[in-house]
This record gives sequence, C-alpha cells and structure tokens, in this order.
Amino acid sequence: MPEYLEVKVLNAILEEAHTRRSHAPLPSLELNPEPHSEIKTVPFSDVYEKIETLDNLRIPSPPRVSRLSDLHFASPTVVEVPDAGTMRLTDWAQRRIGGMLGVKWHKFFDPMDSDVVRMAIESHLQGLGPECPKVKLVMRGLLKSENHMETDGILRGVVSPSYSEFRDLHALDRLYEVGEGVLDVDWGFSSVNLLDNGSHFTLLLKEPFELIKGSGDFGYVGLRLRNSEVGAHSWTGSLIVIRQVCINGMIVTFVDTQYFRFVHKGMLVDRVDEPIEAALNRCYEVVQELPKAYERLRDFRIEDPMAHLEDFLERRNVSPKLRRAMADAYDIEDVEGDNAYHVLQAITRLSPALQGDPNRQRLVEEVAGGYAQEILKVA
Repeated sequence: MPEYLEVKVLNAILEEAHTRRSHAPLPSLELNPEPHSEIKTVPFSDVYEKIETLDNLRIPSPPRVSRLSDLHFASPTVVEVPDAGTMRLTDWAQRRIGGMLGVKWHKFFDPMDSDVVRMAIESHLQGLGPECPKVKLVMRGLLKSENHMETDGILRGVVSPSYSEFRDLHALDRLYEVGEGVLDVDWGFSSVNLLDNGSHFTLLLKEPFELIKGSGDFGYVGLRLRNSEVGAHSWTGSLIVIRQVCINGMIVTFVDTQYFRFVHKGMLVDRVDEPIEAALNRCYEVVQELPKAYERLRDFRIEDPMAHLEDFLERRNVSPKLRRAMADAYDIEDVEGDNAYHVLQAITRLSPALQGDPNRQRLVEEVAGGYAQEILKVA
C-alpha cells in the first residue's frame, strides 16, 4: 500500500521537494494491496508549514538575466546564473531549456564532458542570435539535506516573461481563506507530491460515506489539486472519490469534476476564490448524490466483461501494459457480479500502485471517470 501522509512522510517529501523527476519509469503494478480501515490525513496547517519552508527558500529571478544566453553552463546539470550563483538544474529545467535550443537535452549532452558541453551549449545559443528567448527563472536555495549538491541552489524552471507567478503557498492561502470555517474541522490532506515540474495535493473530507447503501463499501470525497510554479500546467482543482477498501481513486467526471483551472498568464489571484468555494461545497453534495449513481453502475449488467473492458480501453488509447493490468485487476476485484461497477473498480485498482507518480495516477483516474460517464449516459 502507498505510505500515508504523516509528519515523518511530510519531512521526506520536503527533503525530496522538486528534485524527483516528473516522468519516472512506470513502476511495477501491485494489484493486490492489503485493505485499510481508513485513510489517514494530516491537518492543513502541517502541510502549509512545509510548503512555507520551501517558499522561504525562493530566489527572485535576477535582474541581469533577461535572455537564455545570459546563463553560463558548466555541465548538463550545473549552470552559473549572474547575481545568483551556481544552480543545479532539475530534469524539468533541462528538458525545457533543451526545447528552447531545439535539442533533446539528455540524449545530446549527457555523453559529453564538461568542456565540450559548455562549448556546445554556447554554440546553440549563438545560433539563436536575436531570436534567443527572453526568460524568467524559478529558483530556490538548498535545504540542509541538499548541501551535498555543492551549488548555491536549484534552478527549477525557465518560464516566459508573461508567466504570472502563482506559488503553491498562494494556492494554499486561497484555500484557507475560502474554507477557513471548515478546513480545520472537516478536511485533511491524504497525499502531497512535489515533483520537479509541479505539486499535487489530495484534500479529502475526513468522514467516509457508503458508496452503495448496505454494501459495506465506503469511500471518501475530496479534491485533487495541482499547481506548477515552473510553467508545466495550470492551477486546477478536480473532484475525486477514493474507495476505502483498497484506496482506489477516480476523478468523478460525471458530476462536473474540474471546478477551476487557471493558467499562469494574466492571472488575478482573487478570481480563484469563488470556484474554490463552489468546489468545496460540491464535495458535500456529492456525498449525498453519488450512491445513486453507483447503484446505476451496479445494475448495468455486462455479458462479456473482458471484451467490454478491452473495447473501452482501446477507444481511450490506453497503453497495452495498463490494459493488461486492468484486465488482471478485474479478476481479483472483490465486487459481486459482472457489471459496470465491477469494471470501474478494476480500472481504479491501479491507482495505489501509481501513488508515487501523480501524473500517471491522474491519467488512470481520468480513464475511470470517463468510463463511468459513458455508462451513466445509457444506464
């Protein structure tokens, strides 16, 4: 089972913050996790404290850096930033700069020694000439656990001058401002993942509810929140349902899941408050409405579940590896009868195996939500 969010886990998250690659290799899929009686959460204030620690390490983009050519590369992973010092590049930053230069960063530069790398990057930058892109830098100082890097900080991202800064701390500030009366009482974070290209939070109502009356199958409703301080994606909030028995997750696309999405361009912070309030309120409503939807899924009988599942996954362009895993999950999923609810839980069973990879986890949850939406249109 994925490790739940506790203080010691929060500390580990902080130590690995923004240095874990956002596109790690697909892990082995564990399809038979041990059931847990509840999902543990930690208070909003604990998560806020950790994010604030990182925010305090933020280094303002130096005024002497206006174009990519102002940077001086010592190696594929270390760059000299005027007025800021030496910075270690995250994998995301390397891929972004490679895209600006027109090369695949690791494939092109990794085999070279430092001197050749320096000359090769300078050659590419000179080749851009007046077309060399204008940039702003997203940097932070080192945590104590990162002193071994022997640099002055980490270059997390290179963004355009039109990028509107909306930090993770801003996001949590707006959440707390809008939901102050209930966040400390009803809600808690069950997961936090800080990757090199963005941050992912799962905020849940702490009280579980029965998915289908009399089934003994309980779940939680909450919000999947993500933000990127380095220009990878927008500040978004989507409804999510997590099944208690095996900590499966699914985005509930059949009840208008994405409640807010704000791109980091011309962004006005006060615009996010109303959608956040609507999303929090909607979670309370879903607790009352969702059991009826699940009953409809349970009553939708399927003659050949494997063929039915394969057809849907093929239409969704799901990878062969995930298709096989979902088919295997159907055989071991403890749900009575060949019905759409059974198929849905088989799809979502992969969610715990991807707990450390929220980008892929979100993809699986979208597939599950899309399946539910499709069936409910005809059920």
